[in-house]
Amino acid sequence: MDKMTFRRYLYYLIGVTTVLTLTMGCTGSDKRTEIRQPQPTDTVYTQKAAMAVYGYQPERALQIIDSAVIVGNLSEVRGDVNRARIYSQSQMMNQLDSLLG
Repeated sequence: MDKMTFRRYLYYLIGVTTVLTLTMGCTGSDKRTEIRQPQPTDTVYTQKAAMAVYGYQPERALQIIDSAVIVGNLSEVRGDVNRARIYSQSQMMNQLDSLLG
């Protein structure tokens, strides 16, 4: 095999490899464009969000709890427990105000 024939085969091999690499890299599924299923943690209506604000915004915390139950992030029972906690916290502040004033 002379030098020219070897060089021609080498260029042919490099060309075929390049074309195959480019076509194989461009086909297939693009994971960024696949439809993502909604997850329960995608929403801001969670128990953690409600408990973060219930001390200074009890009405907002109750709205978050209600929304979390509607969306399905929180069970009815857990929602009732959290509502009772928020309500008792707000009543405690009113009781302290009445004791002081």
